[in-house]
Amino acid sequence: MKSRGRFSADELKHIGFRIRAVRILTGLNQEEFSKIYGLPYISLKNWEQGKFTPRSESIATYLMAIESAGIRVDPDWLYFGSGPGPIYLNANAKVKEEMTASELDKNIAFFKEQLQSRGLNPVISHVDDNSMLPVFKRGDLLGGMVLSRREVLLSAQKNEMLRPFLILDSNGNYSPRRLFISNDQIFTNSYDDSYLCEYKHSWLAKICWYTDIHNLKSSLSNEDE
Repeated sequence: MKSRGRFSADELKHIGFRIRAVRILTGLNQEEFSKIYGLPYISLKNWEQGKFTPRSESIATYLMAIESAGIRVDPDWLYFGSGPGPIYLNANAKVKEEMTASELDKNIAFFKEQLQSRGLNPVISHVDDNSMLPVFKRGDLLGGMVLSRREVLLSAQKNEMLRPFLILDSNGNYSPRRLFISNDQIFTNSYDDSYLCEYKHSWLAKICWYTDIHNLKSSLSNEDE
């Protein structure tokens, strides 16, 4: 790992963007995150703006805070953008960094069984574009828990940005997008397009399982050819 102070301005900017992206996944703003997990607000703000590189002890505290919020992230991904991205832990579905196509099918089946045993409706989404970088990229596999529009509105504040959800697109497929609540209306956008679109479908899915399909062994890519 590079030592502190040896990152370029552009690298610091990308580190800050990834730190911010993971914090957003918790559904907390900077002040809330700092207060709940005991991180200095100014430090977090400076990290996310790419002004400073977090010290090793500070990043360790940050990673423990993120895991307490139900998200696991590799420090190499935070610093360099390499390896698997953030993984949700709240579905109790642990995903190996490398697995065969058969093992992937077992993980998907396990995820579905876990939710169905609790009377919940699971969905699986294959990410087909890079509009949600750096959190999700083309080829990633996401598992979601279906919620009604009413459930989402009741659980949110009147003006709130929520962590990414799976939303129904025009083809009837679920795709990851950022979610905003404003006066009982739901709006969505992606990381590469700040324009807000009103979401009118009755169903959404809360993301609670994730794996980087690029880490699958070659047997999967061969089967897909």
